Formats: sequence, structure tokens, C-alpha cells
Amino acid sequence: MADSKSIHPSGYSFPKQSRLLRRREFLWVQRKGKRYIIGDLIICVCSTPGQSTRIGITTSKKVGNAVVRNRLRRLIRESVRHLLLPVLRQGFALVVIAKKNLSLDLPQSRIDAAVEQFVLQLQEDHFQAAGSLGNRR
Repeated sequence: MADSKSIHPSGYSFPKQSRLLRRREFLWVQRKGKRYIIGDLIICVCSTPGQSTRIGITTSKKVGNAVVRNRLRRLIRESVRHLLLPVLRQGFALVVIAKKNLSLDLPQSRIDAAVEQFVLQLQEDHFQAAGSLGNRR
């Protein structure tokens, strides 16, 4: 498992170097980054030029017990892996926060729709003009 793979379209994995792991990293992105409230998710994104893209997913205890929180994190991770990573280039830190009204009854398609809407919102906010996003196909 000590693999040096980074996040890129040929390998949609989340090795440790591609994740936000410490509380201070999550707080830094939430303070410095731009916040998008899309459906049942809050996504904070911050530019980190010269660094690899790092992603953190968080759910508070208000969402539910540990089983529910872990399941929601897996669903969100799957959406991010398939919909966001193919278009997002290096140099970003993202924090995805599940709102407290998010439930396990929510179909994967609704989480996918929120992530797709986030990608479109990023493109509208001129990140693509700065060369930060790839072309979506």
C-alpha cells in the first residue's frame, strides 16, 4: 500500500499524500478558500500553486452515527473520484462537508449531481481561464 501514486486521471485513488489529514489543513482551506453551497454539500476550494491536489471529506456528528458518517464519506469520495478528479488539475486543496440533513436514503445520483454542479460552477468562476481546469469530455 506504500504506493507513490498521486491523483490524476489514470489513477483515481486517494493515497495519504493526496488527502487533507490534519485539522489545521481543513481549517486553513475553510478559512482561505472559496465556499460553494451546492445541494447537500458544502465544498471549499483553495488554490495551492506548485503543490499536488489534496482533498478532505468531513461529516459532523450531527449527520448521524459513525456507520452513517462513514457510508456518506464513501459515497462522496466515489463521486469526487469519478466526476471531479478527471477535470481538476494539480494545485488545489478541497474540503467537502456533508450537511446535517444529508441521509443514507439519498441516492448516489443526487451526490453525483451536486459534484457535477460544483464542476460547472468552478468553470464559470474563471478557474478554467487561469488554466486550472482541464477540458471536460
